[in-house]
Amino acid sequence: MNTKSGVVYDECFENHFTGLGHPEQSIRATHVYKSLQKAKLLDGASVLQPTACDEKILNLVHTEHYLSLAKKDIDSGQV
Repeated sequence: MNTKSGVVYDECFENHFTGLGHPEQSIRATHVYKSLQKAKLLDGASVLQPTACDEKILNLVHTEHYLSLAKKDIDSGQV
């Protein structure tokens, strides 16, 4: 069986700020990506660019309440 792997990554991930104390930090994506490169685990893999996601897709993995709170924070400039 011949399968191809892919990873979604872009340097813009370094600009993702979730607030102080949040476990998700912008440097994590870059650290994981560089570690995969160093271990040669990306050899032969496709590096995919992130694309915009609509609310229907987000609702598959998040509750409406969570998305409402996130939208409120984004709109207020908190994140």
